[in-house]
Amino acid sequence: FELKPKKVTIAEIAIETFDPPLLKLRVVCSSGTYIRSLARDIGDELGCGSVLTELVRTRIGSYKAEDAVGIEDLKMRFAA
Repeated sequence: FELKPKKVTIAEIAIETFDPPLLKLRVVCSSGTYIRSLARDIGDELGCGSVLTELVRTRIGSYKAEDAVGIEDLKMRFAA
């Protein structure tokens, strides 16, 4: 199974931590970007391969994870 290449925008990519062999990146990208494919491509370019072990979406559009309401808060709001 292989995805067809498509044009995406990587607006920002930054190393958050590097503790060999683990590398943690922060990526700001356009919709449709496959982060797993980006990780694979980076490993291929470095000649070492790579595996994505964790993926956290912190924002989608104007919605930010830090502004999210937890399940328990929702239960309390609807119970009142």
